[in-house]
Amino acid sequence: MSYVMRRGSFTGRKLGANINGTTCEYKNARRSINGLDKWIPIKGYADKFEPFFTLSRVS
Repeated sequence: MSYVMRRGSFTGRKLGANINGTTCEYKNARRSINGLDKWIPIKGYADKFEPFFTLSRVS
């Protein structure tokens, strides 16, 4: 799934268009794999995990 999201293989929408160094748009990022199905709970999970990802970023 990671490969598919990064390449936009299923939907033509690449994950990086919505989540990158300057943008973090979870609703539209969800479209890269499965439309807007369950985007609200998935955004909730991402919001909880995002601080851990930010802390682990290499400067």
